[in-house]
Amino acid sequence: MEASTNATTPASAAAISPALLVGLPLIIVIFAVIIVLLLVLGYISLRSRTKMKDYQGLPQDEAPNIDSLPYPPAIKLKDPPKPSMSFHMATKLSDPKTTGSRYPFVPHQSPATPVTIEKQPRRLRRKSNQKQEKGARKPLNSAAVAPEIETEKQGESGRKPSVMNLGGAGLPGWEYKPHMYLVPTETPGSGSTGAAQKDPVVNLSLLYNKDTTSLVLKIERVLRLPFREDGSEVDAYVRLFIIPKLAELPQRRTCKTRTVRKDADPVFDEEISYNAMSAEEMINSTLHVQVLDYRSYGKHHIIGQADLPLAQVQFKNGEAPVVLPLQSPKSRENLGTVLISICYSPETKKLGIILLRAKDLNKSVAKSVDPQAKLWVSLGDKTLGKLKTKKKCQSCSPIFNEALTCTVEPHNIRSVLLCVVLNNEHRLAPSRELGQVMMGTQATGEEFRHWNDVMAAPGKHIAEWHDLRSGL
Repeated sequence: MEASTNATTPASAAAISPALLVGLPLIIVIFAVIIVLLLVLGYISLRSRTKMKDYQGLPQDEAPNIDSLPYPPAIKLKDPPKPSMSFHMATKLSDPKTTGSRYPFVPHQSPATPVTIEKQPRRLRRKSNQKQEKGARKPLNSAAVAPEIETEKQGESGRKPSVMNLGGAGLPGWEYKPHMYLVPTETPGSGSTGAAQKDPVVNLSLLYNKDTTSLVLKIERVLRLPFREDGSEVDAYVRLFIIPKLAELPQRRTCKTRTVRKDADPVFDEEISYNAMSAEEMINSTLHVQVLDYRSYGKHHIIGQADLPLAQVQFKNGEAPVVLPLQSPKSRENLGTVLISICYSPETKKLGIILLRAKDLNKSVAKSVDPQAKLWVSLGDKTLGKLKTKKKCQSCSPIFNEALTCTVEPHNIRSVLLCVVLNNEHRLAPSRELGQVMMGTQATGEEFRHWNDVMAAPGKHIAEWHDLRSGL
């Protein structure tokens, strides 16, 4: 056994030795290459650091050689920089002899003059920053100074005259015109300095044919309409209706023209005819003319109105041209408006009332408005129907959309009275009533006209906006 073991050992050593002889030189070569690369990299880094130290130690007048550096060097100075040092350094770096074309730099072209900076106190700087944040205007040109005009104030207080600054001065094409900036003054007891503003008028013609008993109204044009509150022109149209003085006279419908957009002197040239106008009705009727400004939402604004008794019209060959001066309506307290739709059908003897919505209720009465509407129809001392809507919490423009239907005989319809009351149901409201509207033959103005239109168009719903009034 020992002889066999000793015999196999030299054979295995002889088999392993060739593999080791081939692998060891390869491993040694790889390690040698790695060591050489590390030495080269260390030498390069050491060389670059040495050049940086040499550059920082050079005086400023000598031009450094920075072509071999990988990045533009950072200049560090022991002494604090002077105001003109930045220009001096920029000129050196932009010199082609120093940098070549590797780092192009555009030098500053202003002369090398020292710049002095005056520092403001912190309190003043804070105020200037606040003014800039608020958007304070700065003058366009410091050389262009606006001229000043001294206007003396009337009075015995002995105050100094105020100075009015004309901010448009100094602009191209600007010319000072004193007459454009003088404020006209009026002394007590003297008249107006300029011509008085004329009231708007309506030009129309009346044509009456006795044979056919027809009355034709030709609306020609309206002159000198005022502007809106925002300065824009009105969208005007003319509305007219005939008011009978006797109860037995027939009810006439309300007619209106088309709307002329954005015109202070609108031209209509429209004709409206009324048939079966007897001589008695002509004597006992009044023509009411209104000029309104069309509004997309809410009640249309009444610009002016006028009344023309037909008995005073003098026809010449069946025609009478008339010029009606318009009067502005009486100003009322703005309590809000309410939209009401009414329909009466004599065949079914039904009177239908729909309370649609309210708008711009008076919020000055209380901080919070919880509107609720009550509606009732009465015939003398008898109540034909009543309605109480739901409460709308915290709304100045509530939408109700609630209806009331009651039975009314045709011979009693002229004696019916309709009343709508809006209350504030908020528990902290000092006053409950917001306003009310009464309609019927006993009403006047817009309420009477609306009721008259309903009677003239049986079976048709007619909706109108009405102003709320404080007490009726």
